[in-house]
Amino acid sequence: SVDGNNDGSLLDAYRYARDAAALDFLGITDHTDAVEDPYAWWRSQKMADLFQKKNSFVSFYGYERSVEYPNGHRNVFFAKRGARILPIGAFEQVGVEGSGGLYWYLRRANGFSIPHTTGRTSGTDWRDYDPNVESLLEIFQGMRDSYEYPEAPRPKRLWSPWLDPSKPVPRASSSENSPSFRRLGFARNALEKGYKLGFIASSDHISTHISYACLIAERLTTESLVEDIMARRAYAATDNIILDV
Repeated sequence: SVDGNNDGSLLDAYRYARDAAALDFLGITDHTDAVEDPYAWWRSQKMADLFQKKNSFVSFYGYERSVEYPNGHRNVFFAKRGARILPIGAFEQVGVEGSGGLYWYLRRANGFSIPHTTGRTSGTDWRDYDPNVESLLEIFQGMRDSYEYPEAPRPKRLWSPWLDPSKPVPRASSSENSPSFRRLGFARNALEKGYKLGFIASSDHISTHISYACLIAERLTTESLVEDIMARRAYAATDNIILDV
């Protein structure tokens, strides 16, 4: 991403995930404005194809649909190549329109979305919900913070937490004193609405080895992983945790 903060190249990301970190799957999600050009989106999907390895490594086709609060950023994924990028309208960007159009698009394209950094200005107030295309939420994000509930215990971090009350609270924090804080975006609010959602952790930028999206799957194939995602057979981890039940 142009805002990637030393992420490295797209090629490096895939090679590291598959060959060095030995991950089972990866979803690269650059921002809408970086992939809305047809060639850029084709290139992103082509790179995912290059690293697919049957029964060994799955790479999803995806992008980050960057709509500001109250609709929120959502990571959009597809099991099959070829879906078009859905433009963001002016009324959706400012919250006059909700996420109904996105859900319609995902149902037609056999895609799904995962709300991202939900407790801040890039998050959602959970005004919309469609369990057919949105079964998981990002409860922890490695670059920033936890979005379980305001002031929830903070897991492992890339840097020391904000401690000096004489200094501004960073935007990356989920503290109520942060300028990015949005109370209605936290996971607890979605659950109190009765939404049935599973949890994952994800990285955003530069956060390796502290945020994992874990799936319980019978087979390491794209189809099997999508089935697990929609059935909420998922959990979030901040370390190398294997769940055996």
